[in-house]
Amino acid sequence: MVKKDTTKIKNELIISGLQTAGKAIGLHTSKSKTKKTIEENLSLVNSLMRAGFSHKNDATSRVKKNIELAGMGAIAFYNFYKGIKQKRRAYIIQGAFLSTALIMVILTSNKIKKTTPQLSSTNAG
Repeated sequence: MVKKDTTKIKNELIISGLQTAGKAIGLHTSKSKTKKTIEENLSLVNSLMRAGFSHKNDATSRVKKNIELAGMGAIAFYNFYKGIKQKRRAYIIQGAFLSTALIMVILTSNKIKKTTPQLSSTNAG
């Protein structure tokens, strides 16, 4: 009971903080709209990270990763486009958030691949 209440209070504080930050930059939204937007974007980023940092190195996982990366890029671009066309800062900020997550996953997953030790095949003969 206490853990559930603590989690609920923590989530409400985070949403209130993000809503206040949004008001500071000129975005006035309700708590429910802020919560819905955060949930959608974090779900997208979560699936992107899951695909980007998967340890499988077979062809299907690479294709899945490429599809996830391309999809996230398209969603981020669409949010930018929609924000510019409708003159809404909220969509531009969502596009910036998603593109930042995309860039970080690409850079980090490439860095991890370069630093992982590769087994070299040497012939002892």
